Amino acid sequence: MIGGTVLRIVKRAVAAFIEDRAMSKGAAIAFYTTFSLAPVLFLVVTVASLFLREETARGGVIDAVRQVVGDTGAQAAAGMLEQAYAGGSGTLATLASIVVLVIAATTVFAELQDSLNLIWKAKPSPRWMVWDLVRIRLLSLSLIVVLGFLLLVSLVVSMALAAVAAKIQGPGGFAVVAQAVNLAVSYLVITAMFAVTYRVLPDRTVAWREVLVGAVTTALLFSIGKGLIGLYIGSRDIGTTFGAGSALVVVLIWVYFSSQIFLFGAEIAKAYGETRGSFAAPVADADPAP
Repeated sequence: MIGGTVLRIVKRAVAAFIEDRAMSKGAAIAFYTTFSLAPVLFLVVTVASLFLREETARGGVIDAVRQVVGDTGAQAAAGMLEQAYAGGSGTLATLASIVVLVIAATTVFAELQDSLNLIWKAKPSPRWMVWDLVRIRLLSLSLIVVLGFLLLVSLVVSMALAAVAAKIQGPGGFAVVAQAVNLAVSYLVITAMFAVTYRVLPDRTVAWREVLVGAVTTALLFSIGKGLIGLYIGSRDIGTTFGAGSALVVVLIWVYFSSQIFLFGAEIAKAYGETRGSFAAPVADADPAP
């Protein structure tokens, strides 16, 4: 019974994934991420730096990137982050840099919202075009703050476990437990990140049960997929083919495949809602923004 339901949900999700042109959407997300990645990393580090030393926050971000895309991608991210910090001097230059960073960082979230609206059949009302533009930027900025907080939680847990492991002498059993706890926390952080994104970005209300199903599925596929993506990148001589641009190519490949996982998770959430009968078919217009 349960197996049949799961199979039905997956079949619906795959059919909708193809119908909604998710592969093309993933390419658009990868393109916008090229311009948004450095500002997003900068703002996430800025949020985490409110509670941690800047060096610790920056190191944590680069380590997180390294775990996903490897050393080459981490080097690219580190270079982008350095460029983001190398802003102009003076008050006006600093303010201008902040404005540009915020606009650039929120661009990719606007594309994500457009993709999720297509999946959940939400159509923003044209009467609120200006406000919707401002609203998505504010929502995107809020999501970046949430990402910074989640990174903070992950870093604090990792540092606490490392500190305790360093003080405990004897068999290495605790080290194994600490590593397992660290992996579990990382998985929960990724799940929370996807859940918040699925819940907040679409221009229609998505039930929390559907959001959680999609987020848990996406986090699981993401955990598996990042290993497969790493194997794919490692099996290709990207450095020889693309030369100096190899680091950027690695990031683009990772973002493209990750976006496919993200969008498929959203399709799973919608298919689950359709199976439960809680998802109503296309709405003419989303509720206007207050």
